[in-house]
Order: sequence, then C-alpha cells, then structure tokens
Amino acid sequence: MHKRIYILLLVFATIPIFGQISRENNYKLSFPDNISSNGSFDISLIASNPFTHADKLILYFEPSQRIIFKNLELRTFSDVTAIPCRQINLDGEEAYRAEIDLIKGKISPNNYFQLLFTLKADNPATGNFQFSGLFKAEGQTEGYIQSADNFTAEDTLKFVSADLNFYRSQRFSANSVQLTPGSELNITPEREDINNLLTEFWIKLSNRQTDFLKIINKQSGETLSDISTNPFQMVEIHSPNRFSRENINPYFLSRGSWYHFSILTSFRENQLNIYCGNTLIAKYSIPSFLNAKSLEWKFENESDNKIFQLDVLRFIDFNNEMGISFSNMNYVNFIGDKAKIIYQFNFDNEEELYAAQDQMSITYNSLNFQKSDAPIFARAPELNIHILSNIYELTWSGGDYKQAKWYLLEKSVNNSDFQQVESTRADDSYEKKYSLFDARDASADIIYYRIKQVNTDGSVVYSSQVKIGQGITEPFIVEQNYPNPFNPRTSIVVDLLEDSDVEITVYNLEGKEISKLFKGFLTKGNHKFSFDASELSSGIYLYKVSTPDYSDTKKMILTK
Repeated sequence: MHKRIYILLLVFATIPIFGQISRENNYKLSFPDNISSNGSFDISLIASNPFTHADKLILYFEPSQRIIFKNLELRTFSDVTAIPCRQINLDGEEAYRAEIDLIKGKISPNNYFQLLFTLKADNPATGNFQFSGLFKAEGQTEGYIQSADNFTAEDTLKFVSADLNFYRSQRFSANSVQLTPGSELNITPEREDINNLLTEFWIKLSNRQTDFLKIINKQSGETLSDISTNPFQMVEIHSPNRFSRENINPYFLSRGSWYHFSILTSFRENQLNIYCGNTLIAKYSIPSFLNAKSLEWKFENESDNKIFQLDVLRFIDFNNEMGISFSNMNYVNFIGDKAKIIYQFNFDNEEELYAAQDQMSITYNSLNFQKSDAPIFARAPELNIHILSNIYELTWSGGDYKQAKWYLLEKSVNNSDFQQVESTRADDSYEKKYSLFDARDASADIIYYRIKQVNTDGSVVYSSQVKIGQGITEPFIVEQNYPNPFNPRTSIVVDLLEDSDVEITVYNLEGKEISKLFKGFLTKGNHKFSFDASELSSGIYLYKVSTPDYSDTKKMILTK
C-alpha cells in the first residue's frame, strides 16, 4: 500500500512525535497496512493550520462501501474533543461533514493537531477513504488540507484519497497471547555466540498510550530501550541519553490492528535497529560488552485498564538482509538461508512456554490465550517444472502442509485465465513431494503453470508461476534480482530446467565486465548467487546468464 508521508517534527517532552510538514504539504495521513475485514481501525490525520486568519476548518470525508464510520476525535497537546459529524449526500454518495472551530479548539496558526477517525470494516475486500479540508476565515476559503497543490481561494473540494487493504483471517489460525493489567512475559536467549539477534513479533493494541516492551541489560538492570505509544498513538522509543539514538520515522499504530515489529540487535556493530512493518523507525548504539544472553525482553502490562496481544514471537540468529525478515512476516514458518531460529513462540497454549524453558530463560504471569486474527497465512507451495520429451512434469513441495486439503494444477496461455489441469489430495507430511503431468501444448508460444492450494478452512493460496516456451525451449529462467533497488548486496536466482554449463556475468551500461559471478557446470533446479556492489557507485547494471545455446539479460539498480 502506498502512503503519502509528510512528516512534522515537533517536540513534546523532548520526544519527536510527528515529523516534518511543509506549507505545501500540510498533512500526514496514516492508516494500517493490515486491516481485518470485520474489525475496527483508526485513520490518523496530522495537520497544521498555516493560515493566520482562519477560524474554522470544514471537513468532508467519504468512506467507501462496507466501511462504517463510527466517530471522529480532535486531539491536541492539551485536549481530546469529540467532533459531531453530519451525514450528507455528496455527488450521489454517502459522505460526512464536520465543522471544527479553530478558535475554541485553541488551534493557533502553525499549531498542529490530530484528527482521529474510527471506522469499522464490514467484510470488504478492498476499500477507500477520501477527505477534503477547507480552512475558512469569516466564511471565505483561505486554503486546504492538501498535498503539493498551490493554496488558492476557490470553494472547491480538493480530495485526498487513501487506498485500504483488508484481509480475512484464516479459520485454522491458532491462538495469540493477551496481556491484561499485571501480565508479563520475560525472555532471555541462552546463547552468547550470536552476532546478530533478530527479534520479531506481531502486536495489537486496544488503547492509546500503551507501554508494551522493555529491553533490559540484565548485567546492570538498565533499560536499553522502552517501546510504547504516546497519546497520539505514535511509537515512542526511549533509551538512556548516554547512548546515541536516532529516531527516523515516527510511526502511527491504530487500535485494533496488528503490526509487525522487527528488532535487529547487532553485537558486532554495537547497534540496535527497530522496524515497524518494513520501515526503520529508530536506531541507536548499545554497549560493546553485551551479548544475546545479557538481554532480557520484557513484555509487561503495568497499566490499570489497557490490554494488548502478541503473536508469533521469534528469536533468530540472523545473517540475512532485512528484506528476508519482511518477506517472512506473514507466515508461521520462517525461511532464510542464513538464518537459524533460536526459538519461536506461536502462543498456541501454555505448554509451549514450559517447553521453551530448556532453551530460553523465561518467566511469565497472568497470560490469557485466545483465538488469533493476526494476518498470518498459509505459505504457498514451491513449483518446479521438468521437461520429459513431449510431457511436462510439475513438481512441488513446501507450503503449510498441515493446513492444505487439495492441490490443483492450473495453466494459462495468457498469464491471466487459468484453467484446472489436474488435482491431488494433500498429504499431511513435511517430506511429501508432489508430481503431476501435462502434455506439451503446441497451441501457444508460452504456457504458464501454478499450483492452487485449497486449505481446510476453504481459503486459497497460489504458488508463484512458472513458464515454459513452446517454441525453442528455454533451458533456464532468470528471476529479477532481490532486493531491487539494492544497497550494497542483492541475490540472483536462476532456475535451470536441465543440466548445463552456465556463466553469470555483471556488466555496466557501457558493456564493461564488472564481475564474473559464476562459470561452470550446474545441475537442474534453483541456484542462488549473491552480488556485492560495495565498491561500485550508484546506477543501473546488467546481469547476463548464458548457456551454450541460450542467454538472458536483466537490469538491476544500485542505490547508495
């Protein structure tokens, strides 16, 4: 989901809250990346009043169908005010109008405020929210809440739109753990030999201004990091002043929505990076004498009336790029070629916590286990194709085999209209390898195949597509490098359809050879190669994969 992020930097008790907003871009709109199709959620609008004479803000907003508006609050540094909203008809669509008195609300010119919309999803697949805000001075339009447009004095509505993505939780979803007032979960890895400790978890807050995690130096009892939300539901990171800290991106957390945190602690570089979703929100230095065994992760609820939930908490010996973490966040099983799970808590039941005590130092109190609706889904199988004369053999494995009920082999001649070819019942076995056959189809130049995995709860996931040429057979398929753009390392995957001599070369745009990644014999199957561009400047580079009878070249972008 694309967001317009224009950040306003303010200091509230010396803590950055919003970010920078310019006169031309006088708002920041934030909403969840993951919205349950039948849950409540918040949309945050941070704005400023850049007009000296403006006395009112007239707000029009329109949620799309199957998104129900509940209420609107105005939040300033001193007050929280419920704003009455009147339902209106706007160009034949149901919309709402609200009038905010800037004088009574004590919103002076260049002061900042938050409008918090609370909405309820009624099983939409996708949705939209748009708004228009007009600053008025004695009834005349002074300007707008807007992005990039010039401020004019026209009485026209300038709408800003946000696309919302919804998910339906799968019915086989297991439990999450709920922390009510007085609950705590304290964990320390029993390992000292880790260079990079990645800690991941999903969290859902039910209230604003919630403390939920402290990272403690067990040797001194000192808090290295205290993670919470402030009254504006923005993530706050506290750490001792003697540690160099950089807050990079203030991040809004909606009540009732799940968010994924990744915390990478590098004991080699003495640095701790905190990500929400795939956004780096803070980083700071840590003492050089620390190791994984000296850190305690304290999920505590010390409030009187607030609750929060956790799901899929992982501790990983991690030596991959962070993109691997982001690509795994929505799955129970973590896949990374340079990552080793130290321990993973799925929070299915309390017995799981007892079992962890052999590998982790763990204490807990007053935890409640309940059904999870986190955006964690069945992983799709991995499909491969093998050429047997005029017959294609499609093989696959992987996926979340415990949830799969049926596998359907589908094909298409245009990469859009897929038709079922064969089907087979899923076998509840991790080692199971599946195979189906299809005759060569001479009616099309290229055939696309995929596996449709039908789960026990009726949900569906698809494998990635594989394609095969019907004319001159391509002996391999080159995937786009990942990540792309990259800095400074990226991976190139080649899927060989037959055994062959292979050469992989990187060039610049002038055709000069930069690096020979590989030259030699490879067997059929997937092969992954790493390219390190630490010594190169930013720009576009080419990578060429060649066999004796075929070659393919793709572009990749280095950004520093």
